[in-house]
Amino acid sequence: GFWLSQWAQRQNPLTMFRLFRRIARLMRAGILTTDIGSTFSLDQIAEAVALAEKPGRKGKVLLRMDT
Repeated sequence: GFWLSQWAQRQNPLTMFRLFRRIARLMRAGILTTDIGSTFSLDQIAEAVALAEKPGRKGKVLLRMDT
C-alpha cells in the first residue's frame, strides 16, 4: 500500500510546501473535494470523536478552530 505519512517523512520542507500549495490550488478550483458530514467546535470534541468512530457515516467529521 501507499503510506502517505512514511512518504512525507522522507521529503524535504520545500517539497512539502510545494505539494500543499498545489493541493490548495486544486481545492480552490473545485478539482479536489470531499463530503463533509458534520462540523463541531473544539468544546464538542467528544461528540465529534463518537461520530467519527461510527461505522457507515457519510462524510468527514471536522473540528472548527474558532469558537
